[in-house]
Amino acid sequence: MLGCALAVTGLVLCGVSDGRPRLPGILARDVAQPERGPADDLIALEDPGVSRAERDAAADRLLDRVAEDGVREALTRALVRSNGSSGPRMAVLRALARRASAPEELFQAAVAATYMARPDEQIEAMAALGSFRTRSAAQILVTFTRDDRPAPVREAAYAALIRLTGRVDLGTDSSAWWDWYFEAITLSPLEWEQSLVRSLAGRIDSIRRERQNLAQRLVESSRTIWLSAKPDDRSRLLASFLLDDVEDIRRLGFDLVRQEIATGNPPKDEVGAAAMTLLRHPRATIRAEAARLLNQLAPPDAGGAVLAALEREEDPRVADALMAAVRRWPVAEARAPVLFWLEEDPLTTAAAADACLAMLRAGVLDLEVDRPRILRALRSRRAEDLRGPGLVLTLELGEESDRERLVGLLHHPEAPVRLATAEVLGQSADFVDVLLAAASRDPALYNTASRAVRDHRPTLAGLRAIAMVGGGTSSSQAQSMTLIAERIDTASLLAFAVDEVVPLVLRESALSVVQRRRIDGENADAVRERTLALIELAKLRLELRRSQAALAALDPLKDSPAMLEAGPLADTKAMALVMEGRAGEAMRLAASADAWLRAIELIIDEPLAPRMMRAFERQFRFAMTPAQWEKYVSLRARLGFERFDRLWLPPGEAVSTGG
Repeated sequence: MLGCALAVTGLVLCGVSDGRPRLPGILARDVAQPERGPADDLIALEDPGVSRAERDAAADRLLDRVAEDGVREALTRALVRSNGSSGPRMAVLRALARRASAPEELFQAAVAATYMARPDEQIEAMAALGSFRTRSAAQILVTFTRDDRPAPVREAAYAALIRLTGRVDLGTDSSAWWDWYFEAITLSPLEWEQSLVRSLAGRIDSIRRERQNLAQRLVESSRTIWLSAKPDDRSRLLASFLLDDVEDIRRLGFDLVRQEIATGNPPKDEVGAAAMTLLRHPRATIRAEAARLLNQLAPPDAGGAVLAALEREEDPRVADALMAAVRRWPVAEARAPVLFWLEEDPLTTAAAADACLAMLRAGVLDLEVDRPRILRALRSRRAEDLRGPGLVLTLELGEESDRERLVGLLHHPEAPVRLATAEVLGQSADFVDVLLAAASRDPALYNTASRAVRDHRPTLAGLRAIAMVGGGTSSSQAQSMTLIAERIDTASLLAFAVDEVVPLVLRESALSVVQRRRIDGENADAVRERTLALIELAKLRLELRRSQAALAALDPLKDSPAMLEAGPLADTKAMALVMEGRAGEAMRLAASADAWLRAIELIIDEPLAPRMMRAFERQFRFAMTPAQWEKYVSLRARLGFERFDRLWLPPGEAVSTGG
């Protein structure tokens, strides 16, 4: 356990890898090289004609096989050889320095190599000893901090000690390191290991904080450079950010590109090319983000790169993002990888189904071959895995049993599944009644059902049906009525408006669309129809106590001759004026006493009601029928007039004085 911990901490502290490629499996096959054996690497290690990089790579591979007797012996010989070229010895020392934790089997040989090396070579030997992480290695390193050692060697020894122990606080003080060592040799093996882990953990935290601060400063500097750059240079900078090895800069690049897209300034081709390059990045998360970026940028030449990436991809998260991009470039060559992911992983079902839909629309699917395969995959998935695209594909390619399965999902216990299914079924006129029934028991489906009525059944019957479903919020119901009514003729809306079974507010919402309609003034029937509709709309609004809105509905009819004649138009406007407290204007209209009384009844609890009653008496005290007089008396009593006022009786009867 400690060895693993030391290895991890060593990697963090050193910031180096062991030289081996870190590619996903399918990418590794693309760059695979012929298998090399230890004999080939031993030859490369000893060959003076090979480059330093080749020799170092051979040493790294040999260290991987140090447990093999022949390899271990060969590495030991290379370290302790006293004659000939020092190239093999230095290559092995450099390979040891690159290790988070060097193999103990080579420690003695590394020590011997250190003392055999020239002073300039001892600098790299110090780094190698720092990888052994033992008290013995620390002892050797401390001896190289003495003043009789060359300054560069001492500096290398201090650096190796800090790397081995994490004790950055001791710096380049040789006495402090000797004191530390004398204390360390008194510890038990377990105490030594625990102290080493603690100090290395502290060093890791310190480096992490330093790195975060440096990364933040680097990001801010890069952002400042980008903001100050000329518009023509910004795309080039963004591309360089995306391809930067520093994660924080690459993240800045993705953020800035998305910001540019959101503000309507899509970057130039360099950014798309950088995103295509990132489709081969070793990290799956970066490949997925690059695919999503290409889907947003949609460069015309990206289809081939997206398809090639999908064909070699093994990570379902990346494949999901790539298939979302395939929708932009649906080609027949995408069938094989898309169908593979449709069958392979539930996590990619929705994206694969969406890509299949795009290929279906583009006519590149071989339905005779692909349709059975697609349906088998969709039938094997849970409803929650299908989501929208899978449900649409099931509806379009499926048989009657598949459609029945979709209808059954309207009873699914999970609301998102029910809603997604309703949205898909709402695309077909065949399921309007099914959705109406579902919405009557599930208010969450009301909006979807109303859209289905709007799209497939914009008739008086459809409007009545959705009005009687109920459910939804009052605002969503009113909005649904309006959207459906936009597609229905005025005569049908009039019939709907007088249907007292339908809630008043829904009738008003539907009929309100007439107010926005324009008609040919020469068409007498159309003019009459619209006039009746506006009067009915105003009446509905008056019943809802919306007198100003009622006047607005009547405004297009203000120049109508009927406004000054007894009848529905004059009565309706007079009611609105009375409810607004504008009695003088109402008196100039040929309105009936019934209209006035109804208006007063609607505002009976408002402060202006007594004043409107006085105006009514001045206008109609000698012109009421018995029925009107009874209603007048009733309203008068509600206002408290009988306590102090004289009551006017119907014509033909004596006038009596009120109490």
